[in-house]
Amino acid sequence: MKTIITSLIFILLGFSALSAQIDSTANYKEAQFPGGESKLNMFIRNNLVYPIKAHEAGIQGKVVASFTIREDGKIENITIEESIGKPCDDEVINLIRRMPEWEPAQRNGKNIASPFRLPVNFGIGKIVPENGLAALSNPQFPGGEQALLDFIQTNLRYPAKSDVKGIAWTSFTITEKGEIKDIKIIKSLGKDYDKEVKRLIKSMPNWIPAKWGKQNAAAFYELPINFGVEDITATELLTDTTNYTPPHFFGGEKAMNEFIIKNMRYPLEALKRDEQGVVKILLTIAEDGNIENIKVLEGPSRLLIAEAVRVTKLMPKWIPATRNGENVTDTYTIPISFKIQSGPVTTRIIRH
Repeated sequence: MKTIITSLIFILLGFSALSAQIDSTANYKEAQFPGGESKLNMFIRNNLVYPIKAHEAGIQGKVVASFTIREDGKIENITIEESIGKPCDDEVINLIRRMPEWEPAQRNGKNIASPFRLPVNFGIGKIVPENGLAALSNPQFPGGEQALLDFIQTNLRYPAKSDVKGIAWTSFTITEKGEIKDIKIIKSLGKDYDKEVKRLIKSMPNWIPAKWGKQNAAAFYELPINFGVEDITATELLTDTTNYTPPHFFGGEKAMNEFIIKNMRYPLEALKRDEQGVVKILLTIAEDGNIENIKVLEGPSRLLIAEAVRVTKLMPKWIPATRNGENVTDTYTIPISFKIQSGPVTTRIIRH
């Protein structure tokens, strides 16, 4: 019987320390996210993703970012004031970059630039609370963790063409009422697997929501679902994630970027057709580091997909994933972006 494994992560959605520097002038109006602070909280809840690397390393805490809201409402000068590591820092920066234009600050009825500070909490299995706030009770599946594992074991259906083994990652929001919303796939094993994961999460009953003191609070959850990986138990994944290292290209991401740029050839016909976009490739890295399987998750055109696959097949052996010091088979997603620019054509790779 195939083993189903999950682990739980959530991100607190209580951004009580949102602040801008306040002008003492009576005719000053603060900059505002469109719709106000509640809409800002909602935007963060729907778009923030806990980086898998940070989870696997057990990283948690508070990232504080600052930025400038210009006179036209656009954001610039994003900096990290308090860091808990590059993966979480980068996620907060990317989140801010995706924000819509703000309503700019005003003085005497005239738009002006103004600074803003945004703290974001990341927590694994618990919350790092703001000073002075009551302790948080975690959101919970009815009956607890074992009941959740039993639910998944009973209800997960494998796709008809189950040709990939790996762990898919999904995220969702548990509202103040315990309802599940905003289901997203953050690590895909393919469209059929994504569809099944979303179906499974939608079929869950309402959860017991998180609480600040006596007040219900929304919480953001990440949940890995295991399809066919048989060398790890549920207990190991739930309690011993720090003993896992993901597969990686020899020399790291910089070396992989250089390899792809060196070997990539933008198809001439794709240039003529103005074809560009992102090709997502799912690799299965075997215990010996060989690329065992290459699967296209999505791509903008046949020509760009073929080129991304060709370059991927040229890759040398990888350094395999390890768990408790032993090599294990695992998957790795590479999104490769093709963009037509003036001047020399280049490609770039983004790690998710």
